[in-house]
Amino acid sequence: MSINKRLNEYVDYLKEKHGKSETGVSKKVGIAQSTFHKAISGETKHLKDSLLEALAKNGLNIHWLLLGEGEMMREPQDKKNISQGSHSVAQVGQTNTARQSNSTGADMQQELEKLKKELEHARSTIALQAKLIKALEQSSDNK
Repeated sequence: MSINKRLNEYVDYLKEKHGKSETGVSKKVGIAQSTFHKAISGETKHLKDSLLEALAKNGLNIHWLLLGEGEMMREPQDKKNISQGSHSVAQVGQTNTARQSNSTGADMQQELEKLKKELEHARSTIALQAKLIKALEQSSDNK
């Protein structure tokens, strides 16, 4: 399935979920109606970063849109958009180190488990971003 067909599937999902027209969906997503229409009609060969960011903020799994892998909608824990969703490992460590300084052994174990999950999420986000970049580069090479 092409990116355009997946994009239209997402738009149909939003129309059904919110009972809105294409114009209503474009307003909900926060994109100019003309830009939105060009993207879903296939007039635009390349999706603008602003459109991708707005769609991601509204729950769309950009990995699914670009590569057709995974679920259309992101997991609830992954509500942050790509640019906001990944803290650097150093940021996560600094934040949690401060929390751990006043913790007991049991608290420290819980914090360690949280850190492991945050690190795993950061690594998967980085891997996803690398795949997206590769897909975009391949897409631009195929012009």
